[in-house]
Amino acid sequence: MCGRFTVAYSADEITQYLQDAFAIDGLELPDIPRFNVAPSMDVVAVLYDGTHFRGGPIKWGFTFNKGGKTIQAFNTRIESIQSKPFFNQLYRTQRLALLSTGYFEWDTHTKHPYWIHYEDQSPMFLGGIWRKDATFESSIITLEAPDDLAKIHPRVPFSMPLSRVKTWLSEPTQTAAALYQKPSQITPITSAVNRPENNDASILKSL
Repeated sequence: MCGRFTVAYSADEITQYLQDAFAIDGLELPDIPRFNVAPSMDVVAVLYDGTHFRGGPIKWGFTFNKGGKTIQAFNTRIESIQSKPFFNQLYRTQRLALLSTGYFEWDTHTKHPYWIHYEDQSPMFLGGIWRKDATFESSIITLEAPDDLAKIHPRVPFSMPLSRVKTWLSEPTQTAAALYQKPSQITPITSAVNRPENNDASILKSL
């Protein structure tokens, strides 16, 4: 799954990066850099409108009312997308990619946290879906974890490098499983990440 992630870039760096990669201008951004992004926060999204790539802030998490209770779905299992028409429609027509520099996962057995990222700390895009309710909301797609990552947690977010993002956004026949690229680095970190208010680069330091 994906319960937290990090965006370790300045606003100027992201603005230039998205302009170079997607020709996105006039970009509005949430509060960044943010080293400990939690559900319900605004995150940096890229999507495709059929003609142009667009970017900006979007809330992380779908909000539903069920039995009088508010439920937030910040992750959506690929199995649910395949079996439920509501999610499947979004999967085909309302895709997005969230910019990150890696995500955090807690070992299912030991509860120890890890920062999972690409080896060169290049941008990691987390593929997901979006919808418009009271506001624009997003949910990250999760897949079954491969090999060594499964030892930590049975689910992983759909992660991909920049080279696969345009295909994901603009070609609805391309699947998350086909475009997924496993992160190469699994870095053990301190429990400081457990508290979202701990929001500085020190939480990324390896033990």
